[in-house]
Amino acid sequence: MKNFLLGLSIDVQSSPYVDFARGGQVVQNGRVISGSGFAWYPNNEAAAMVAKDPKSFSDIGRPQILDDRSSFKSSIFMMHMNGASWNAVPQDTEPYCKPLSKRDWVWMHQGALDISKLRKKNQQLGEVFYEPVGNTDSEVAFCIFLNRAMRLKARKLKDIGWDKIHDWFKELNEHGSANFFISDGSHMIAYCGLDGANAIYRQKIKPPYQNLLLKNEDANFSLDFRNEDDNLKTMQIFSTLPVTYGGHKEMKKGQMIVAKKSKTVWNSHAESRKVISFFNSDKEDAKSIKFAIKEQAVQQAATSQFDQSIFSSPQDAECNIYLNMVHHTNSRVMKVTHETTYAYTEAVEKSEHVFRLIPMYNRFQQVLEYSLDISVPSKKIVYRDVFNNDVISALIEKPYTELKIKSQALVRIHQIEPDDFSHPLRNSNLPVTWMPWQRQMMQAYIMPHELPETQLRELSEYANSFVDRNDGNLFDTLSDMNRTIYEDYKYKPGVTDFSTTAFDVYSKREGVCQDFANLLICLSRLLNVPARYRMGYIYTGADYQNKIQSEATHAWAELYIPYVGWRGFDPTNGKQVNTDYIRVASGRNYIDATPTSGTIYRGGGDETLTVNVKTEVVEG
Repeated sequence: MKNFLLGLSIDVQSSPYVDFARGGQVVQNGRVISGSGFAWYPNNEAAAMVAKDPKSFSDIGRPQILDDRSSFKSSIFMMHMNGASWNAVPQDTEPYCKPLSKRDWVWMHQGALDISKLRKKNQQLGEVFYEPVGNTDSEVAFCIFLNRAMRLKARKLKDIGWDKIHDWFKELNEHGSANFFISDGSHMIAYCGLDGANAIYRQKIKPPYQNLLLKNEDANFSLDFRNEDDNLKTMQIFSTLPVTYGGHKEMKKGQMIVAKKSKTVWNSHAESRKVISFFNSDKEDAKSIKFAIKEQAVQQAATSQFDQSIFSSPQDAECNIYLNMVHHTNSRVMKVTHETTYAYTEAVEKSEHVFRLIPMYNRFQQVLEYSLDISVPSKKIVYRDVFNNDVISALIEKPYTELKIKSQALVRIHQIEPDDFSHPLRNSNLPVTWMPWQRQMMQAYIMPHELPETQLRELSEYANSFVDRNDGNLFDTLSDMNRTIYEDYKYKPGVTDFSTTAFDVYSKREGVCQDFANLLICLSRLLNVPARYRMGYIYTGADYQNKIQSEATHAWAELYIPYVGWRGFDPTNGKQVNTDYIRVASGRNYIDATPTSGTIYRGGGDETLTVNVKTEVVEG
């Protein structure tokens, strides 16, 4: 049996079944060592639980707490097998756990360091608070780390700084061989030694999966995640021996990775440390925007080639505000053609239809031209619904076997100034607090989806995992959810329909744009963040992975950020909505923003639907 270290960082609390062999022995430097140790943070509290077996003899009973699912539940697990003990006594058995700043810090080390040099280094720090209880080089190194952290008045690992921690590990590594694992209950760090004596293997496992069993035959160890409650968890695994599930990558020598709730938040290698811009597309630069009243813009809007009765008059106060904020020197004009064809095996004698195909008019975009052609004569009514969508209702009483609807729009999309979050009111943290009148106005967008209570609880736990790993920061949490759906969920047409729920998407980890928007909306509402469904179009001539979206309407979520307003998030592409998007209809859900819908009162037979959408850049 081989010496084995394992660290798990999971997005939502799990309670795996642990099975490891007894009677194992490992020889290091001519000394027989054994023992096993397991550490975790029950229910994500700051206090850690540590179960140690210094001998790993067959007559030692299995710690019962490992089988108590109510206590053995955490997002962080750390285990040292077949070599955790040096002298078969608890004080020399890893993992080590020591308190600092009202939380327990857990430490594991694999390798051999010069203990005399470490002790001398610890003494050179001057007056120290932490001193080893046992006789191992691993514990002395841990004390050096904690004494340095205390001198910096750090309350968490994050307070020290990831670069500084990396430097500390490399400095300790100079005194021998070392792989280090450390956690403060919030983050978990894995450091792969420079000497190359031992490797660390890393992999990320994403649901859905069945019968997940992590094991290594050489270490006689297994972790069983086959419980029904644990098969939808995302986890990042660090181990000194590869585990038999999926693929893994070997960390490079001297590499340090910081994980929180399964997400890599820092990587010592430069290629992994690219910062992703949240509120700006990487194609949009942050040029300053000048706001000025443009009389020619008002005249242009007033003489546009579409039915002015459909829209608010350009002289309306609301439209004047929008026009005053238009930025004409940094925008693009998009043309979108949306053709829908219904074909029937029998003639339809009477039907009524609702079309939400007119792009919205606000400070983000300006409709220059619009036309709607219906192949069969109809009686039309144009109105604005309660969600501020421009709607055309058509009653058809002439028989037909084919109905074609062609919508054409010429829209100017404005690149607006990046949001300024320097104001203290905009530096919001979760949970979000709303005034009574705000809550009343937003009630339709805060009300969670109607799902079974057990499903809502699981989705709520999933949503809060993003809050935890982003330290409660509202903007980072929303960005993380948006990006994670893009990275962890598969875009797969045909596997869902309009009855698919947010929980279905969460469980299967696949769907299309409306499914991903629906999931992001659900998660945001569970965090008390108002969210609405937005239907529109996307120009996929840019670098977008899911180009099939250009063949139909696209869907994304709009989230209301306090003292900022509604902002679009596209989880299908992991981006914030920018000048590649044309906004059309919005509502609480898909039904409120359906582009075309209708009711057949007489006739029809079997129906065939064909949709063709073309979006192109005309200018800019």
